[in-house]
Amino acid sequence: MNKSIEIIQGNTYIFKGKNASNDKTYIKYKILEITDTTYLIKNMDTDIILRVGIVDFNYDYKPIEIIKSHTMSNKIDIKYSGIPNICFSLTDKNDSREKEFSEQRIKNGFDESETWSLRDTIANFIIPRLELYMKIVPNKKDIKNMDKIKSFLDAMKLVARDNGIFILTDDEKKILNDGLQNFHKIFLNLSW
Repeated sequence: MNKSIEIIQGNTYIFKGKNASNDKTYIKYKILEITDTTYLIKNMDTDIILRVGIVDFNYDYKPIEIIKSHTMSNKIDIKYSGIPNICFSLTDKNDSREKEFSEQRIKNGFDESETWSLRDTIANFIIPRLELYMKIVPNKKDIKNMDKIKSFLDAMKLVARDNGIFILTDDEKKILNDGLQNFHKIFLNLSW
């Protein structure tokens, strides 16, 4: 059974008319205003604005999809907010999928491009936070494993370097392996 879609002021919907002759007959309406008894609606194809009775309208038309939510349109795409270290999207503005990814970022706080190389996303996320942790924590508590934390940080910097190309020298491979081995030793103690 289809879940009913609540009609909310400010949202744009695709409606199917009750008497539509085929399944391809749809109308796009934006709900401009809701009173106790009426909707003020705008036909998005013709720009015609009408005031209709709620009871009659709900009898004649059923919303089948929300195509623009006023709550989503008020949210900011974090990728373009200018706030560092919160979005690791790998797309650019000219990517043909950018509209879809922008909607994902508004809804989820991230888009699926961050999973293309989750290794790099995690490394880029943790580096500035671990650097700050290493500055703050010695003033807050005694850190016994600071060398292991530094080793893990160095490993993450190698992972994040060169946007995932991940070509390492033998010495860098040792740094990476040592840092990753230290992660399980420090993880549960990364608090203050």
